[in-house]
Amino acid sequence: MVSHETAPVFDKSALLGCVGGDEEIAAEVCQAFLDDFPNDIQVLRACTQAGDSEDLACRAHGIKGAAANLGAEALRKVAFETEKAAKAGDMNAALSHIAELEIQFAQLKAAIEQWL
Repeated sequence: MVSHETAPVFDKSALLGCVGGDEEIAAEVCQAFLDDFPNDIQVLRACTQAGDSEDLACRAHGIKGAAANLGAEALRKVAFETEKAAKAGDMNAALSHIAELEIQFAQLKAAIEQWL
């Protein structure tokens, strides 16, 4: 099993596969994700503060899917761990994973910006 430390940060070919090879659409998808993610993190943190594990799990699941579509395997793996922690009601673990999501996002953003 590949850990998120060795998982690809950004797999452009996977992203292009999801959008039929259209680089313009791929760039738009990437930009939308980069624009939305900071708000997503704020919402995740608010869910943990409110003790809302159900909403946290749902939102982490959404990030997991978006990351998969982007070819952001490392981010997807951490979002999955966040989702699992939320489903288990472990808000401390979820907070730890949210911090890791921010780190993975910074790496993804740098990789996408290098491509764009």
